[in-house]
Amino acid sequence: MYDFRGTTMTFLQPLLLWGLPLCLIPILIHLMNRIRYRTVNWAAIMFLIKANRSSTSMARLRQFLILLFRILAVLVLVIAIARPLAGGWLGWTFSGPPETVIILLDRSASMGTEYSTRTSRLKQAKAILASASKGLTGTRFVLLENVNRKACDLASPEILADLSDTAQTQTACDIPSLIDEAVNYVIANKTGVTEIWVASDMQITDWQPENSRWREIESKIKSVPQSLRIRILALDSKVDENMSVRLVKINPPRASDPQEAELVFEINRIASGDTVIPVTFSQGENKKQINVKLTGTSNKFRQKITKGASVAENCGYIELPADSNINDNRAYFTFPVQQEKKTVIVSPDKDVAAEILSIAACPNEKNQGNLKFQQPSAADLIDYKETALIIWAAPFPGEEVQKMLKQFISEGGSIIFFPPETDDPTKLFGSIIWEKCEIRKEAEPLSVKEWDRRSGPFEDTASGESIALNELKIQKTRQLQGYGLNPIASCTDGKPLVSRLKLNGGNAYFCTTLPLQEWSTLGEGQVLVPMIQRILNEGGARLSKTVFSDCGGWDIESMANDIKDTIPSENKNPRFNSGAYRSSDKVMVLNRPPSEDIQEYLGSSDLEEMMKGISFSTLHEKSGTDTNIATEIWKAFLVIMLLFLVSEAFLCLPISLKLKTKKAGF
Repeated sequence: MYDFRGTTMTFLQPLLLWGLPLCLIPILIHLMNRIRYRTVNWAAIMFLIKANRSSTSMARLRQFLILLFRILAVLVLVIAIARPLAGGWLGWTFSGPPETVIILLDRSASMGTEYSTRTSRLKQAKAILASASKGLTGTRFVLLENVNRKACDLASPEILADLSDTAQTQTACDIPSLIDEAVNYVIANKTGVTEIWVASDMQITDWQPENSRWREIESKIKSVPQSLRIRILALDSKVDENMSVRLVKINPPRASDPQEAELVFEINRIASGDTVIPVTFSQGENKKQINVKLTGTSNKFRQKITKGASVAENCGYIELPADSNINDNRAYFTFPVQQEKKTVIVSPDKDVAAEILSIAACPNEKNQGNLKFQQPSAADLIDYKETALIIWAAPFPGEEVQKMLKQFISEGGSIIFFPPETDDPTKLFGSIIWEKCEIRKEAEPLSVKEWDRRSGPFEDTASGESIALNELKIQKTRQLQGYGLNPIASCTDGKPLVSRLKLNGGNAYFCTTLPLQEWSTLGEGQVLVPMIQRILNEGGARLSKTVFSDCGGWDIESMANDIKDTIPSENKNPRFNSGAYRSSDKVMVLNRPPSEDIQEYLGSSDLEEMMKGISFSTLHEKSGTDTNIATEIWKAFLVIMLLFLVSEAFLCLPISLKLKTKKAGF
């Protein structure tokens, strides 16, 4: 069944509703009939009138009902010829079909959850969208989904089920970004009266209700001159039981046994009772099954794996028995290959800030050989091909070095810029420039208000713990101006603490404070060390022969075209599907994003709060069976009109004829 929030209706021929004033015609005729007669008091008849007052009251009531039925008959006729559509999702409006409909399709892993009918949420969404589009003649349809993120025209939503770009994936979906892109498309293409149809399972990690971007979206929508409305198809029915498996980490081989490593994996589920399930481990051609006992909703396990003779024999997966969502039943792995990651710190001298940064980049003294200091004037001598991370604690370089840095980032390297202590007028990459220092009062330091917990340098740990960004105290900052900077951590004054600039295969990060006591408490290490280490791992991924990443989060286009599945019989697509893939001498292990395992969904009250100021309507799909959410109901209105006319005709019959009719048994 459907859960309609505000039962609603729209019209395919709304201009005909201008005929509603025709309902006044019966009133006008009634008044004209009243004018035709002039009242003359005749003494002989006054006695009869007084004696028949009760019958006169009934006559007035009968006349009133006749008039009412006539008005309602005309009203219903006008509505019928305007061709009404009934459906809880299409909205009560006297405007016609929109000129443009932008379909935002959530293809994330959780959309693979099946109803009791064995139909997945994604398949049901596509069927409902196709049904909802019927009757919208002349409407242009545009598709925008979470993997390709490129708007493309649709001949009709009826072909959604057959497109490869609408197939199930093991990726995550960033709903605020999709809606933002849709609104930008409306603004850029002047699409006229537009509706944005969002089909999603309302997973809270996809919708991100705490994201400040919702207020930006609200401002953009209000600035659009034409009508723009969002309609949400919420496929959020509850699932009684579902289990998912996730690779937490791979402990590398010990020096005493280089042929053996250890998998750490986690099984999450909805139910909490004790149970035993079989878990399959597949590595190369070898498979084995073990039974594990589950207690509670989350359980961690360890399993030894051995090094194989080839890439295919090193790769494998952990698999759970089939349940309501097969898209979260596998986690892929490969035998780990150790790789050194080199860091270069560019600083005018080895001051306190440089020393703190060197400790964060290389906490283990045994790996000091992977750390190098470089003067800004000699930055052109850096071995960019063998470097994973550059920490730039100096004024921006000149144009020649900037070209080297840009190429380094584009090829997958990572770089983080820290602000200079003195003003710097140099522009980086043509637009980015450091502003003047901002100093807070000692008693009023800044703290960090929000940050990206899903991915990047400040992602929550595998156990769900957050990096202690909220404990930072910031006295001094130097903000930036420029294009392409996306904040990933913001202070309580709304200004960025750390921003990211993406250039093809790599990222450049910009921190607006220094790890010095007079600037902030960043130098204490709880935030600086994990931040630097994660950025180092990002940059080191291009040098490693093994890449671990989230499905949908890796830039596949930047790699060679000869990416092959290590399980040839499955032949999966690395852009959409989790798996272990081989490209030249590298192995890519792509797993479902951890956020897709979180079984929390956005409630109606939270949705109302998040969408405050934005015009929207919602249909909650519950059954997975019916796809007909909007049907023409003009025939029903004609039947109602006939009932009103029959009632009016019955009231117009003489009383004697009514009595005969009643005696006849009618």
